[in-house]
Amino acid sequence: MSTARPQTAKRPGLIVSLIGGVIRLPTVLILTLVASLLLSILTELLGIAFEWWDEPGATHSVSMLATELGWLHRDFQDAVGDPAGLAKAIAGSLHRGLFYWNGVDHGAVSEVPTQGISAYLVAAIVVVQIFAARLSVMVLSLPAFAVFALVAFVDGLVARQLRRWGGANEKAFVYHHVKRWVNPMLVLPIAIYLSLPVSVHPNFIVMPFVLIFALAIWGTTATFKQHL
Repeated sequence: MSTARPQTAKRPGLIVSLIGGVIRLPTVLILTLVASLLLSILTELLGIAFEWWDEPGATHSVSMLATELGWLHRDFQDAVGDPAGLAKAIAGSLHRGLFYWNGVDHGAVSEVPTQGISAYLVAAIVVVQIFAARLSVMVLSLPAFAVFALVAFVDGLVARQLRRWGGANEKAFVYHHVKRWVNPMLVLPIAIYLSLPVSVHPNFIVMPFVLIFALAIWGTTATFKQHL
């Protein structure tokens, strides 16, 4: 009488598992961008209505825009030829999609109203431009995410092989917990940075999340377990 061997469930390979997460990522990113833009506009308008800002009317958003464009031009000028041009292109596309249907013109930003309906309208337009500047920063920061992720992936593979050769126990629950942080560590910095109602240098947002994202990639690779 033969006894049946217990079946070992085989999970998808490491590359397949990571690719599956990447395929789902664009939808999450699009929803994050839309939510961040709407939240940014809403926060700025509420700040004007309840006088949260030190500057009156749309002056607060205009000052933020000048600061953001200054950082973008200074910190990314060496990496790309015209970083501000990318921001202007994104801002133009967003502006046409959000405001042209309502007859709003870019000329409204040339004068900064401090009260009335015009202040809210100009603030909304300027927030779109701030959003575009910050989105440009995130786009230009993608190589940093890619480089750190690649290094973490390779080092994680080495760590996994050393663990297997050493006969160490594989614990599936560690892999499952770590892999959940891969996509959030790419989406969270975008959501936080694009929604901030004050100007913060992008290095204080991007670099910590680049490191945490790389750590999540390393942990996912190093603890991957083929069989459950």
